[in-house]
Amino acid sequence: MTLIFYGTAVLFLIWTLSALWYLRWVRRLPALEKLTAAHSPGSGLPENAIRCSVVIAARDEEARIEQTIRHLLAQRGVEVECIVVDDRSTDGTSEILRRLAKEEARVQVQRVDVLPEDWLGKCHACHVGARAASAGAKPSIRWKSCGPGMSSNHCRALSSRGLSQTRCRA
Repeated sequence: MTLIFYGTAVLFLIWTLSALWYLRWVRRLPALEKLTAAHSPGSGLPENAIRCSVVIAARDEEARIEQTIRHLLAQRGVEVECIVVDDRSTDGTSEILRRLAKEEARVQVQRVDVLPEDWLGKCHACHVGARAASAGAKPSIRWKSCGPGMSSNHCRALSSRGLSQTRCRA
């Protein structure tokens, strides 16, 4: 029993010391904001910035749509375009989306009033959003369910890994 305790204590001590050793080196790395500012002094984004179109299919998302879009627009190191497809919402989602589109040019709102025959709601909304995307010759489209659970470099991290059509869940 004593041998197991001491073995565990030694392993814990080794892991703690190695984590502190590497943390010392990580703190010396420059901040992401400084790196992007060095590439392009005018806009804060490098000239070859990643362009990403985020498609959100929203239906009755009044409670969290604004926070989700604001989180997406706060992405760093990537040029984000948010295409929100209002899929026949009956709550205040439409009004919130119209207001956000007026405030921010990177937000496009598409409205689906009638669902075509042989289509399911979310599939059709994603189709409408993908057609409106303009991420460039090699599209980088992200599918996002409503929810604020993402970091400020979420889109950049996915694009740097070559993931082009990823459905992100909150």
